[in-house]
Amino acid sequence: MHLAILALLAVCLAPLPAFGHPHVFTDCELTFVFDAGGLSGIRQRWTFDEMFSTQIVDMVDKDGNGRLSEAEGRAMEQEAFVNLKGFNYFTHASLDGRKVAFATAKDFRPQYAKGILSYEFFLPLAAPAQQTQVGKPRTLIVAVYDQSYYTDMALVEAAPKLLGAERFKTGLKVEEADTVHTSWGPIMPKDVILTFGPR
Repeated sequence: MHLAILALLAVCLAPLPAFGHPHVFTDCELTFVFDAGGLSGIRQRWTFDEMFSTQIVDMVDKDGNGRLSEAEGRAMEQEAFVNLKGFNYFTHASLDGRKVAFATAKDFRPQYAKGILSYEFFLPLAAPAQQTQVGKPRTLIVAVYDQSYYTDMALVEAAPKLLGAERFKTGLKVEEADTVHTSWGPIMPKDVILTFGPR
């Protein structure tokens, strides 16, 4: 029984054949993290709708106390998050015009409070701030969406954050991305455009 539940968890967020409308609703927050050399990665927080939150937590909450223990959180990571690597964690990104593939996610932390589940995790992306061309900053473009549209990923209205970027010259804007055409219909994601370079 336990294995069956974990198997179900493993596909809860993975893209599935189109159903015509999303079954999971997720708000996404982005934080771009810098170190001494430049960009070090992207921290994300996904906050799920109440129905999905309850379903997932009920499946792993073995002691039925309505909270996630450390062991239950690890089970959630292994069975319902790690598999998203195959889908680049729904994170469509390009750095200086080149597509980014994320090899792994780190620091996964599920949280459950007041009936709402959220995931926090970090996608490493080492991008030194030196300019690729004289007078031209580096440019990272990020859009978060599930191309199957089983999961609706909505960027929160609050502006994405920068952490540790004070020593660099940065620019940040959000704009409508190109429409993504799928077998069920169009997805209209937003692009987060980050520019950065030495001061």
